[in-house]
Amino acid sequence: MHTLGIWAGEAPQVRTPIVSTDGKVAFLNAPTLGMFVPRVTHWEDVHAGEVIGDILNPLTGEGTEIASPCDGVLFTLREYPLVYEGSLLARVLAREEVRA
Repeated sequence: MHTLGIWAGEAPQVRTPIVSTDGKVAFLNAPTLGMFVPRVTHWEDVHAGEVIGDILNPLTGEGTEIASPCDGVLFTLREYPLVYEGSLLARVLAREEVRA
């Protein structure tokens, strides 16, 4: 928009996207419905087995821990807290082979 003259303000820097050419991306999907509460931040290094967040049942308060399946960089983290079974919670660009 800045280039076209539509935006008069300062143009923000655009980040270079992460592209996985080898397919080593782990997808973390919700095993149940509830409210997703992350324990980590976006662009953080995570390790296999590290808990990245919890899915809480709003009626009982019980939680299900969500752990990273591999070492890597957390490059997608869900912001909208309501999740259904199968909802994408996070993606990790793996440093090694992704465990199923």
